[in-house]
Amino acid sequence: MKPSHSSFSKALIIPVLGLLATSLVITALKTGIAAISFTGTGVTLILILGIFLLVASLSNIIITVFILYIFFSLLSIVSSTKFAKRGIPLIFNDLSLVDELGKFNDVIRIQEYFWPVAVLIVATLLALAYAVRHRRHTALGKRGRCFLLGVLLLLGGCAFAVSNPLDFEDAGPIYGFFASVDLPVKPVLSPEEYQFLATLEKNSPGTSPDSDPPNVIFIMSESFWDPGLLPGVSLEPDPFDTFDAIKDQSLYGRLEVPVFAGGTSNTEFEVLTSLSTHGHPEGYMLFNRDIQGPTPSLAGIFAAQGYHSIGLHPFWGWYYNRDDIYRHLGFEAFISEEYLNQTRTTGHYISDQSALTKIKALIDETSKPLFLYAITMQNHGPYDDGRYTPGAISLTVTADADQAILENFAQGMADSIKALETLLKDLEASDEKTLVVYFGDHLPLLGDNLSSLEGNGLFTQEDSTCEKELKLKTTPLLIWSNYDLPPGKIGILDAIYLGPKILDMAGLDMPGYYRFLLELSQESPLINPHCVQVRDTLHPRGSSAYESINLPLTALYKDLIHGQRLAVDDSWLVTASEAYNRQINDIRIEEVVFTPDTAVIHGGPFYEKARLYINGRDTPFLWQDHVIAVDRKYFDLEENLTLQMTLRNNRNEIIAVSNDYEIKQGP
Repeated sequence: MKPSHSSFSKALIIPVLGLLATSLVITALKTGIAAISFTGTGVTLILILGIFLLVASLSNIIITVFILYIFFSLLSIVSSTKFAKRGIPLIFNDLSLVDELGKFNDVIRIQEYFWPVAVLIVATLLALAYAVRHRRHTALGKRGRCFLLGVLLLLGGCAFAVSNPLDFEDAGPIYGFFASVDLPVKPVLSPEEYQFLATLEKNSPGTSPDSDPPNVIFIMSESFWDPGLLPGVSLEPDPFDTFDAIKDQSLYGRLEVPVFAGGTSNTEFEVLTSLSTHGHPEGYMLFNRDIQGPTPSLAGIFAAQGYHSIGLHPFWGWYYNRDDIYRHLGFEAFISEEYLNQTRTTGHYISDQSALTKIKALIDETSKPLFLYAITMQNHGPYDDGRYTPGAISLTVTADADQAILENFAQGMADSIKALETLLKDLEASDEKTLVVYFGDHLPLLGDNLSSLEGNGLFTQEDSTCEKELKLKTTPLLIWSNYDLPPGKIGILDAIYLGPKILDMAGLDMPGYYRFLLELSQESPLINPHCVQVRDTLHPRGSSAYESINLPLTALYKDLIHGQRLAVDDSWLVTASEAYNRQINDIRIEEVVFTPDTAVIHGGPFYEKARLYINGRDTPFLWQDHVIAVDRKYFDLEENLTLQMTLRNNRNEIIAVSNDYEIKQGP
């Protein structure tokens, strides 16, 4: 039976409206947003219809509906959940972290979404069975026409959404997702931006005016923030009493970061490159999108002046693609979790004490001055996982907040401060000049919809949008040294200015655009998507004051990431990557010494997480003080032996491999 135009229309309209309704219901259940705008609804329908026709042209209608219900349900659940927790929806750039999301399944409990999706699928199948019970040969006409129409609708809807971004409350998850699609178009410098770059002074690296340059240690502490800033929260004992004592011996203030409750890599991007992210949609991760080749950064600037530049992160090296990006930034090594020995885990992550102990070891091991950028992990949320013994810190709250979450977070802060105190005491006793820069990457997520923060008095009724933004995106900043550095307050400082300020304090040279930023920070210490501070006054986005500061920052981003790098001399770039990670990846088996019970393998560097293969057989070993001990029985074989060690990440990818070491046995 040939399908009529009426059945063709029903085959389109019914599932498309059903998919829209499903998305709206999920959004309402997750966020309380019961409806979206007329524009958001219309464009969402066009996007759904376009995708429906594309998939239908490659399959039949039943399979199409089945696939798209799964896709749009998951998209809506993830986007609405992300919006409920962090205030930002799922965006297209998040797809680069799909693999990472799977690795986090036990942390964010993706399984909680199983039953809502399963119910939707079953309901869809029942509806389809009823709808097609009298027609076995439902079709959508010519597949080529469906495909062409689907492409036109999808491209048109996507182009409109990209050009007309809406707030999540008006857009909904589907419109918002496609509005964030990154079109492959490089931003073009305006005449005013080009003129600014043409007048910007460039300079090549000079000789450091300090004959004894200090080690410079950046510690970006995961979710580091003082819950005592909430009027409705009191702690006993208060771990920040110790931090306040350290502050009295340091320069201290608050660092304005670009993200809230997540998106660590954007803070990392701003601090390391001094390029602002404020011109991009919130939640858009520039770190693993924009850094595709040699990029000016603190690592290269320090390296150009004789420093070892090393990155340290006690987590998977592939996360945010750091193991590759740190090469482009000019680091000579990036030490991730795979390379760390004798660590202690707190909850799901390596403790700050282990991470900061490694920092001290690296300072002791390096002969040249050290620039180290460390990113801790212990205090990564969520905080309802029972990682600590209850009652270690007594906490009272005035709002209807989850006390267990707040107590877990406060205990994590106590651990971090204790680790910092231990490191600084060790450095105080050292003869090596060392400058330590300690700050939080973002505020913690202490409840859905900012419940713990709002309920315990973070905001006041008088707070403007910009003032609320600052409270949500400023973290403690501490600058300490074991040499002559006068203590004092530095107020609020934008993350893009931190690098130039530290280079200046360390008496080191810097590119011309860093000097420009250093001077600009005196006039305008912060800029964000909502406002800019010029001297002591906040000016909203769109004002002439905002645009005057925004123009040079936008020009630098376009030029240094997407342009010809007019603003920087190439001598500040580290382009040779052959030596990257060579020292930590060059595993050498040099000698095997036998005792009656044990074979001791000498060489190195050796790692606890590595695997030892003897003639291809995975062989257990014991890591002991930088040597490998193996039971002698694995060597008591008549055949000749070949030993090899490999180091793999948690995706079972080989990241380092040793030489083959042969043992000849028998006559």
